[in-house]
Amino acid sequence: MQRIKAYLLKSEEWLQEPYIDKIMELLPRERYEKARNLKNPKARAQSVLAYALLAMKLQEDWGTGFMPDILSGSRGKPYLEDYPDIFFNYSHCSRGILCAVSACETGADIETVKPYKEKLAGRVCHPKELEMLEQIADPDGRAVFFTRIWTAKESYLKYLGCGIDREMRTIDMSGCRNRSFDVYGAGFAMLEGEGFMASVCRSELTVREDGQGLQKGSTDSRISVQEVSGREILSFCGLSF
Repeated sequence: MQRIKAYLLKSEEWLQEPYIDKIMELLPRERYEKARNLKNPKARAQSVLAYALLAMKLQEDWGTGFMPDILSGSRGKPYLEDYPDIFFNYSHCSRGILCAVSACETGADIETVKPYKEKLAGRVCHPKELEMLEQIADPDGRAVFFTRIWTAKESYLKYLGCGIDREMRTIDMSGCRNRSFDVYGAGFAMLEGEGFMASVCRSELTVREDGQGLQKGSTDSRISVQEVSGREILSFCGLSF
């Protein structure tokens, strides 16, 4: 089975605006215009760094060209026109940027942990998930677990390529209490960090007997996770820190 590789850039490794502007100049025209149209500096930085992180690892680990063009399918899922056998997905939030690359379909999501809201949970959670949430008395613990559920659902929908237009209450991700789990013919691996939760989903991911999933420095034959620094991205772009 082909390995899925995930790459994480934490928020403390993000670069200042002058560096973002220099990286933008190297982007393909479509990506440059997309970033330029983002008026919020933080959103622009996230967009630019997400692409740069992906491009760097695609070249280093998968042998693509420098800054490859990314196109979008009919439902918005990104793909590489020149590399049809490489699948990827990425996500970003205020706490970090996560990219996943594989030889099969994949989905990735990272979210900042936010306060638990019962009404929102009622709209998006499966009955099994709601039951599990109700058993958590600690508000912080409940917020973390709800975010865990949300990221698992998001990564699954991104894996399918259908976005959040599907009724989320019908999707049971109660298995996300584990670091890795299988459901709906797909495999999931969870990553929990300081103030964030992340999930990677791909096809045919069999859970290991020890129940381990996405973790820093993993030597799992199916999945590996690598933390990346802003300095590495600058070096890839031919810039000095």
